[in-house]
Amino acid sequence: MQSPIRIGRLLLMLTGLMIVMPILVSCQTIVTPRLILWHSLPGEQGQVIEAAVERYTQIFDDVVVVVSYVPSDELIDRYKEVAPQGLGPDIFIGSSDALLDLAQANLVKPIPTNSINTSVYYTSSLATLTYQGQLYGVPFAMRPLAMYY
Repeated sequence: MQSPIRIGRLLLMLTGLMIVMPILVSCQTIVTPRLILWHSLPGEQGQVIEAAVERYTQIFDDVVVVVSYVPSDELIDRYKEVAPQGLGPDIFIGSSDALLDLAQANLVKPIPTNSINTSVYYTSSLATLTYQGQLYGVPFAMRPLAMYY
């Protein structure tokens, strides 16, 4: 047989649940998925991003994508500042030069290679986004280096 104290605690917990459950059920709202995207692409390049996001939201009309322009000289520093608190973008388009710092600080997550078709990318492009054998980004553009004289 259960002790009176144990039965009392059980009744108290059940009473608490009876009070809280209707409140929780009435608070249920439909949450619209939201993605935050930061980029530093100026002018027409930024417009291409906006158009691509608009097309994406037409296809996936239950997702809201918030696009923000952040100047390229501020993007990585701003991300490093807010990401440790769980703030900032879900996705950002930035320089691959920052990969080492971001990966070592656990501010970016590896991308499962079975989730994308890596064969459509140059191996050298993927190599710049790989750290300790794991892929951390997807090549967005190829900017050839040039030697000027």
